[in-house]
Amino acid sequence: MLKNYYAIALRNIRQNPLYAFINIFSLAIGLAACLVIYVFIADERSFDAFHTKSEAIYRLDEIQNFPGTNEQKVALSMPGMGPAIQKEFPEVSNYARFINRENQLVAKEDKKLLLPSIAYVDSTFLQIFDFELMDGDRATALNEPYSLLLTEETALKFSLPPRKPWAIL
Repeated sequence: MLKNYYAIALRNIRQNPLYAFINIFSLAIGLAACLVIYVFIADERSFDAFHTKSEAIYRLDEIQNFPGTNEQKVALSMPGMGPAIQKEFPEVSNYARFINRENQLVAKEDKKLLLPSIAYVDSTFLQIFDFELMDGDRATALNEPYSLLLTEETALKFSLPPRKPWAIL
């Protein structure tokens, strides 16, 4: 039975090659478009999904519209937006501001390192996000001014001994 279908398909391809090419090419384009849409949706749905409060985490986007340019959405806002939104909207239970800086020079005593990326966050950051800490107390890790979290790699670069007051991501 399948052999018969295969023979008929080959005969139709030979008799109408342009029609067959258009059909096969259209099918390939349709399948590729479906795969791209699936990958995009899967990526969007997996963003920050590993946090226990992922259903309640939102990113604030700013819509910029300058004369002579197209409207664009960017993931930035003014520093006062978090407190203002929490004050104006009772649905907002918490907020955390995040500022990323690249290539920052950091010094500890006589040792200086150029770190590729540093993030400045609010003290509420660990109340919202579930990043695992290797050491330290997540409830008090960012309470004090100028407190910091280090990756294990950065702590080793500074030759920091284990079990100090800083937390290690």
